[in-house]
Amino acid sequence: FENMNDTSTQEHREIVKAILDKDADRAVKLLTGHLTRNYGTYFRLAMDANSGSGAREDASNIREKNHE
Repeated sequence: FENMNDTSTQEHREIVKAILDKDADRAVKLLTGHLTRNYGTYFRLAMDANSGSGAREDASNIREKNHE
């Protein structure tokens, strides 16, 4: 988790820098990459924590929440 936190912190800095530089295209690109990476990481963690029959149900709930 320490490595993931360091990566996230650096990404946050880069996103804020792009915003302060008024570089919307770069900010969107950085934020999209950041959110995609984190979603994948935490989705896998949730699936591992809920292994078994409940994992499919939890994955379905996560997908539904993201489409609301």
